[in-house]
Amino acid sequence: LDSAPGVKITPTSILVGDTSAAVEWTMSAGEGDEAWSVRGVAILNHAGGKITRATDYWDAE
Repeated sequence: LDSAPGVKITPTSILVGDTSAAVEWTMSAGEGDEAWSVRGVAILNHAGGKITRATDYWDAE
């Protein structure tokens, strides 16, 4: 996100299991009439202390 200054991602819910995790988040930026936000979720698989797969979904509306 270095190319998008002012963008903020805020986790709203985190679930962690033995081999997977999910993070619900809100991404936002701008102020006043230029403000926008989008909700999304990241689904992660992990093994050996490393993320082995990451899939992101977000609301396009």
